[in-house]
Amino acid sequence: MKKIIIIHCAKGYGGSTISLLDMIDMLRKDYDISVYISVKADRRIKECLIESEVAMIEYNKEPWILAHYSGINAPIKLGFWIGLLRFINNEWWIRTISKERADIVLLNSSVLSCLGAALKKNGFRVICYNRETHNMNYHGILNNFMRFKLNKMDHVIFLSEIEKKHFHLDTNCSTVSDAFNQTIITKPIKKKDARQILGLEQDTFYLLFLGGISKLKGTLTILKAMELLRTNYNIKLLILGDLESSAAGYYSQKCKSMMHDNIQVYGLQKSAGLFYSAADAVVFPSSLPHQARPIYEAGFYSLPVIISDFEATKEEVIDGFNGLVFEPKNSIELRNAILRLYDNYDMRKNIGINNNELSNKLHSMENSKKRLILIIESIVN
Repeated sequence: MKKIIIIHCAKGYGGSTISLLDMIDMLRKDYDISVYISVKADRRIKECLIESEVAMIEYNKEPWILAHYSGINAPIKLGFWIGLLRFINNEWWIRTISKERADIVLLNSSVLSCLGAALKKNGFRVICYNRETHNMNYHGILNNFMRFKLNKMDHVIFLSEIEKKHFHLDTNCSTVSDAFNQTIITKPIKKKDARQILGLEQDTFYLLFLGGISKLKGTLTILKAMELLRTNYNIKLLILGDLESSAAGYYSQKCKSMMHDNIQVYGLQKSAGLFYSAADAVVFPSSLPHQARPIYEAGFYSLPVIISDFEATKEEVIDGFNGLVFEPKNSIELRNAILRLYDNYDMRKNIGINNNELSNKLHSMENSKKRLILIIESIVN
């Protein structure tokens, strides 16, 4: 059985970790998998890896990373420079991975492109899975440097065609959409039953936002929209996610000051299934382009989505068909989009049905698995 080493650098329990677990589920029957994860990673990630029964190796030599993606002002962040200085750990990584005798090293993030280039130079076969969304308007030194490093890989996988087009690599590259693993998520139940379990009102219109407090995911935008809807409308917002670590300082305090009686906060949840079943619509008001996993999760529950209108959005959401779009950071447009769904039951029902069909088409676990295995086999054979 061929051996695959997966290097996962994210420490928080979020979308990248869910994608990691889905990828493991796709490959575990056909390959011997070992996952390298930081000793500082959230305990929930480690618990999930233990449950998946794959080999988990914790590292304390942080890999060389290039923290460049949408939503992070890389050069002005101390962590950006610390990540670049971690090239001093390359020799440790090369020695360690050499002992594994792996057929493929799979990097679960484009920020690991520097480490990937170093591994490739030392004779390893390397695939980089670009999990991030990049700033489409930025074509400077960092973009060119990352492109240079990605071109060293045996293969680069993107989540969307727009990302693939953005980097226009010379090396082999493919698009494999994030998959939705229906076998591990809470099955949809009747809305009234989900609301009863969660202690929610039966006659209220509920929006679901899975972002905690995050400037990138647009928490302030949705809170401003909810401020405009506080009177005259029976609309409430359910917020899931981290209220502490995603944002700090003024932004965090401003968001917390706007948590009024039409906002209900639930924090981090291992499974959001009950909340999807209880909701009427999902909102994803990101301030910059960002991978929006809640779009197709909402599709599984036949829910409409309201999302910021970026070029990358158009691959996932057709305005008026499986969701509604609005101008990024425009809370008035967001309010108007919410009211369109609030006032029209037939519209939100039809959009939800369409989102279910499109999500199943674009994010099939089976299709993503076939494409991923074809890529791996093209390199190892």
